Amino acid sequence: MTASEPKALLTLAAGFGVWTACFIVIYAVQGIGCAYGWQAPTFGPVSLLRILLVVLAGAGTLATLAVARRLSRTHGAEQPNGTSAFIFAVASYTAYVAVPSTLFTFSGVLMTSMCN
Repeated sequence: MTASEPKALLTLAAGFGVWTACFIVIYAVQGIGCAYGWQAPTFGPVSLLRILLVVLAGAGTLATLAVARRLSRTHGAEQPNGTSAFIFAVASYTAYVAVPSTLFTFSGVLMTSMCN
């Protein structure tokens, strides 16, 4: 195992790692917002909590897309032969799969009730 292989292995989880971090942040803000009544203040027909969650979902989607694009450029660049090149290719494709997963998972902030 060369020195670059542990770094290459970490890239496999990059796309869904960003998704996971965003998922945690969105649900933490949703729980805190419900506890502190952020669903009560409204801006027109939209509550403050929903606005925050939609902004976070959008930022999470953009962050996941940014990671996918960065990995795609890294995949296209000259990589060591063998396992590392394969890992960077798989990491790039996996990160692009994380983008629609992010959109699907976070779409609930648009259509579900905020607090029960």
